[in-house]
Amino acid sequence: MEQITIRKTLLIMLTALLLFTACNTNGNQYYNTNDDVALNFIYSVSERRYLLTVADEVLIYRDLSDPASSAKPLCGKPNCTHDNENCAAYSLKEVRYPFFYNDKLYYFHEAAFYSSNKDGTNQRRIFSIDEGFYLENVKLFNEIMVFNIYSEELDGFNHGRNYRVCAYDFLNSKFNLVLETGVKYNSGISHIGIINGCLYSFYTGRDYPLEVNVNEDIWELRLDKNSIFYKDYYYEYRKIPLIQNNPLDYEYEVVNITASELIILDDYIFAYSEDEYPAELYRINVITNESDLIFTGGIIYLQIYDGKIQLRTGEYNEETKRVEFKNPKRYYLSGDKFIEIENAGYFNFYYESEEYLFGVFGGLDDYVKGYIKKTDYYNGFTEFVEMEGELW
Repeated sequence: MEQITIRKTLLIMLTALLLFTACNTNGNQYYNTNDDVALNFIYSVSERRYLLTVADEVLIYRDLSDPASSAKPLCGKPNCTHDNENCAAYSLKEVRYPFFYNDKLYYFHEAAFYSSNKDGTNQRRIFSIDEGFYLENVKLFNEIMVFNIYSEELDGFNHGRNYRVCAYDFLNSKFNLVLETGVKYNSGISHIGIINGCLYSFYTGRDYPLEVNVNEDIWELRLDKNSIFYKDYYYEYRKIPLIQNNPLDYEYEVVNITASELIILDDYIFAYSEDEYPAELYRINVITNESDLIFTGGIIYLQIYDGKIQLRTGEYNEETKRVEFKNPKRYYLSGDKFIEIENAGYFNFYYESEEYLFGVFGGLDDYVKGYIKKTDYYNGFTEFVEMEGELW
């Protein structure tokens, strides 16, 4: 299916398509809460409070409700040295993607997903995944955890991957294989959000390997959009029912948008394209079949924090034909209007708790990390506090 550049009339057609083919599994609404994997950890879905990761062969956590607190080993034993298997923090040193959810600790270890008490005791295996598969792109959309596993075939330039997209429903304690792609080349899958039982994801790849001269500069081929690398190469957003009759022959629809970024909040898709300057940001309601242009300018990226669409802009360079990180500005969406947040252009989000935003403030090479109360953020970015420690 041929992709199209975002234009309002075409987006209206898109929303009509989404409306009439909406997936109504369970009738539930799920949305992107930005509880995504960052490096090798997730912060708490249920409380937006705890940050966990493995450091120095010990599972440690930080309580984000007290931003001045330091990281601590996940251990309830007094006077523990945290250097033997009798210590939960030490015994969990090889886990991946640990997080708290509804007073339980969850994590991946080797080829399985586990739960335990929050102190690491009473471990229970929930489901297993096939050995020999790599784990990636673990994301949490409210009660649904989505992740990829894949096997890989390396043949010089061509990386063949067989992806399996899996989901676990915490509410119903149910695991299911959503789909299996079969071997695709130089491929990737990233997940954006869930609406009405349908997963929205971004797919790239090719159905066959390329014959490429090893003396050619592969990165140059990637940079040249007209090169052989892009022959029959697809970039597309797909809407995929979470429940499939046959995961090997899975059903999906192409969300026919050429967008630099697409994110989901509640019943809305927000999408913009950098193909032309100024970029146009559209909001699409997949339930009511309404689409509107809500921002025009030099967009750097979109985020969802504090339950709001957060927008960052920069200046357009006529020579390079790119939007650059210069004199950046920040906005948040309130109703139908973006409100500028004074003095916040150089702030980059990392996480949030109920009361605080955490991140870095400054340029690419000169910045400090810290936190700010959400009220101070919206009131002109006052009282930014530099934070000690290395746990992010």
